[in-house]
Amino acid sequence: MQAIIDSIRIIYALVVTLAVGVEGSGAGSEKRAAVVAQVLAILDEPGGIEVPAWLRGILPVVLPLLVDLVVAQLNRLGFLQPSSAS
Repeated sequence: MQAIIDSIRIIYALVVTLAVGVEGSGAGSEKRAAVVAQVLAILDEPGGIEVPAWLRGILPVVLPLLVDLVVAQLNRLGFLQPSSAS
């Protein structure tokens, strides 16, 4: 169970870091797709971050939702500028 929690924590940290990194680089849907692609690429690197196979299997569906939630929270806290304002 701890390994699953650690995997989720690492994925969340990646999403936050990458979401901040793509700020101002295009439309919201483009930025979301870029973050999702980067997270999946990092997880697929040889010797990279290991996540359970079942979790890796659902990430393409869950990650866009997680990115939206993280970006909304970062916008609310003032860390990012909403896409419409850039």
